[in-house]
Amino acid sequence: MPYVEEDVATSYGKTHVIISGYKSKKPLVFIHGMGSNSSFSRFFIAGLCENFYVYAIDIIGECGKSRPSKLPACGKDYADWLSEVLSELKIKRVPIIGVSFGGFVTHSLIQYFPNSKIFGDFFHKII
Repeated sequence: MPYVEEDVATSYGKTHVIISGYKSKKPLVFIHGMGSNSSFSRFFIAGLCENFYVYAIDIIGECGKSRPSKLPACGKDYADWLSEVLSELKIKRVPIIGVSFGGFVTHSLIQYFPNSKIFGDFFHKII
């Protein structure tokens, strides 16, 4: 599966993203669990890329290639951080799969940005 790696600047530091699949597909965001990183998506990527252009995001402050300049202290911080990442990636509407702690991060985005346009065709799944 074709992929590229990109670092996205946020007020929390640089966030590492692995982007896989074909740009002609609809975007999908994949957020790993605690103690992991975006490479965890390798277990799911082939199936996901059949229908989506997948953005696997390293949660800031977790292991992986993201480089925090400050650490999130609460759900609001994670919501702000993820909102910045999605904005920098120019993702306007996207389904998000959050695995475990990634589900918490996704839920925080929903909780603190309930009227965001990001939730056009939004779904939230906790594995």
